[in-house]
Amino acid sequence: MDWATEAAIRTLTYLGCHYEPIAPDIHEAFQLLADRRPGLGHLQWEEPLYSCWKQLPHLFPKERQEMQAILDQMCQ
Repeated sequence: MDWATEAAIRTLTYLGCHYEPIAPDIHEAFQLLADRRPGLGHLQWEEPLYSCWKQLPHLFPKERQEMQAILDQMCQ
């Protein structure tokens, strides 16, 4: 399931960047995915989620910084 989730994340990011009116809806979908993350184990799609999510055009700089902090923490 990880590869399918990652493919969906990348596709939705592409759509949100090229069709900006849908970016807030994609943001909500990404938030739901992040909020419902299983508590244990490594998820292959977690890093792509935050890497792609911060590319959405409607985000504030602070939101991008928060996502980058999450990515930095994952790399430690």
